[in-house]
Amino acid sequence: MEKPIEFQKKKQPVLLITLFLLFIGGAGIWVLLRFLYPNLEGFWKFKLTAVVIIAAVVIWAIVVVIRHANRKIPGLVVDNNGITDHTNITSVGFIPWNDITSFELVKGSFQHQLIVVKVKNPDFYIYANPKLSASRQMQLSQFGSPILVTATTLEYDPQQLLSILTERLGHFTRY
Repeated sequence: MEKPIEFQKKKQPVLLITLFLLFIGGAGIWVLLRFLYPNLEGFWKFKLTAVVIIAAVVIWAIVVVIRHANRKIPGLVVDNNGITDHTNITSVGFIPWNDITSFELVKGSFQHQLIVVKVKNPDFYIYANPKLSASRQMQLSQFGSPILVTATTLEYDPQQLLSILTERLGHFTRY
């Protein structure tokens, strides 16, 4: 019995992200009020609705960032039963060792290093959460698996993490 290994998520610069979102929202409203609205006669309800929507989206994004940053659960747990992934919004949670076939390190968008978890039954993970099935289907077509561990969000070297996962997979698939 090997001890579970918990990989914590990096601390997010919440204040910086919040300021960035406020800047983007403010810039969007400024562009509407300064350039677009003077050229549109009438439509006050449309103009007001556009400003309210931009403000609501920015507020919603700030709430999501703060909630995600305050989660106390580890980003990734590796134990004798499998791995539990909470590194990104499309994470599937628990994946048993007997369903994992291999791991692969790839570069995603914005230079994020991702660990692709290849599984025997990808459809199970794609359709486990209907809200995320389109995203997971896209991940399957792009990376060959619906399960991606965002290694760069963890406080651990992605290459070393890949080695640990591969070693554990070899150990648990032999028995």
